[in-house]
Amino acid sequence: MKRMKVSYKHVVNYTAFSLLGATCLLIYLFYRPENIMINQHLFSAFPDLLLVKETIIQRFPLNDFLVYNLPSGLWVFTLTILLKNSYINGSSYHFSLRSIPLKLGLLIELFQFLKLTDGTFDLLDVYTMLAFFMMAQLFCRSKQVEMESCNIQPVLASIGVLILFLGNS
Repeated sequence: MKRMKVSYKHVVNYTAFSLLGATCLLIYLFYRPENIMINQHLFSAFPDLLLVKETIIQRFPLNDFLVYNLPSGLWVFTLTILLKNSYINGSSYHFSLRSIPLKLGLLIELFQFLKLTDGTFDLLDVYTMLAFFMMAQLFCRSKQVEMESCNIQPVLASIGVLILFLGNS
């Protein structure tokens, strides 16, 4: 088994992107309605979180853009960079997973527009995701953001996609 050399830059990058993802999760948890799927599960398992949620909302109010649009953009940004070196390889194809977060986010918005799922279609979500996807493309070209393939990437990406889905359902 080949061991990957872990550099300081990789640790910083994974930590930074994990913190962005955690920020989105906290916004979903404390600022989004209790009826979204992720909150239903968490608040039923930890009912005391409702009191924490009320306290946080009172002490740290956020505007609607930060609550409803920014998390979608941050998820797309973070997962796009996380998946920049991830591919599905077949005998006759080579498919990059980098565009999956944007496609998933746009698919969720389309389903909301068509009333096939709960949630509200928001054109600002679409613009936010597109803008953050374009920023992620610029970061992917940067030498400062190196995301070497490692065993933790699929786990982090799966957690991110799951939270994105549960936070919009």
